[in-house]
Order: sequence, then C-alpha cells, then structure tokens
Amino acid sequence: MNTNKQDFKGKALFILLILAAINNMVAMSVVMGAGRLAINLGIGGLSTLPMGINYSAIVLGSIPTSFILMRYGARWGLFITHIISTIGSVGIVLSTLYESFALLLVALTLLGMSMAGYSQIRYIATDTVSEKMRPIAMALILSSPIVGALILPDLAQWVYYNFGSQSRLSGYTTLYLTQLGLLILGLIILLMFNFETNVDSKSKTLNFSLLKTPGLKPAIIITSLGYATMTFLMTITPLLMHKIGYSLY
Repeated sequence: MNTNKQDFKGKALFILLILAAINNMVAMSVVMGAGRLAINLGIGGLSTLPMGINYSAIVLGSIPTSFILMRYGARWGLFITHIISTIGSVGIVLSTLYESFALLLVALTLLGMSMAGYSQIRYIATDTVSEKMRPIAMALILSSPIVGALILPDLAQWVYYNFGSQSRLSGYTTLYLTQLGLLILGLIILLMFNFETNVDSKSKTLNFSLLKTPGLKPAIIITSLGYATMTFLMTITPLLMHKIGYSLY
C-alpha cells in the first residue's frame, strides 16, 4: 500500500514538472514579445511598460493566489490560476490582431496576477514527496526554465513558419497563440490527473502574523530589489537583441 502511494507521489511530481515547464514557457513568451509589441504599435517610448505592468501584477497577485491555493487545494487552485492565465493570453492575442496597447496591458495584468500562482509550484512539489526528497523536488522544478528556454523559441518559430505565415499572422501573434496552446495543455493536464499534497487541507485563512517573523522584512526588501533588477534585464535584453539584428522573426 505504501509503495503505491509513493508511486502516486512520483507521478504527482512528474505532473508538476510538466506544469512548471509550461508556465515558464508562458512567462518567457511574455518577455520575448511584450516590449516588442509596444514598438510594433508605434509606442516605442512605452516599450518597458508592459513588462513593468506584468511584474507589478505578479507581486500584487501573490497574496490572492496563495489564498486560492489554500482555499481550493493545489490542483484546483492551479486550475483557477490557469483559467485566468488563459483569459489573459486570449487578450494578448486579440491585442496583436487589433493593435490595441490598452488591451495588451489589461491582458498582461491578468496574466501577471495568475503567474503569481506559478511560483507556488515549487512549494507544492516539495509537499508531494517525503522530507528527504524535498531538495531534489525543488531542484527539479527550478531547472524547468532551462527546458522552456530550449523548447519555446524553436516551437514558436515552427508554429509561425508552418501556420502563421500561411495565414498572414504576425510572428508575435503566433507566439501568443503558442502561449495560449500551452496554457490549454496545462488545463487538460490538471483535469486529467489528480494529485495530493502533505499540507493540512484545513488551512483556509491567510496568516499575516508571519510578517512578524525576525528577518522576514529584510528578506522581502532584498527580494524586491532582485525582482526589480531581473525585470529590467528581462525587459531590455529582447529589445537590444532585436536592435542589433537578433530577432525571433
């Protein structure tokens, strides 16, 4: 009986690894195209705003998504955040088709708020395995961006050259159609496979007393500075690469 449960836990970790890879590819597609879309729409001076809006939404969405995960459990919590992401992804596709910068910002806000839930996958993964296996589970989840970095550019270009160019869709429209397809795949996975964690399901409220933990506030400040630096680098790098001739399309 114990063996079957451990096997089930292993399958849960594998499912979470797939979801983490999908979600990191979704985040990467935002980085690759959001700033460039602003330039395409003739608003080059605001090319850093989409990523700023997206990451601000991630920060603001952290507490609500944490509450959703505690209230409905890991599986359905992730499903709800995927639904919000899918709506945001549809909005981004429409913003490229109708060249609407305002719609792009609204869509990136929705996507950012739901992406806050993606960061919880690493912690959910550690709750599906024994205490001894937690470092390995965390390391596997944190390695998933490497998979996304290797797969997404080629996948987006394949979709564009095989479908987008024939339909006269822009490269960035097909990029976000690819993103939408990945999110739908994530929804299907969450519907098909169930998994459980070792977390007490009776925990339904947020515990703000944690803010009184010694050393937590400096850690929050340092993390905020780190995210600010990362956002700057992730915003400006694709724009500079495009300017010097290295572009996805």
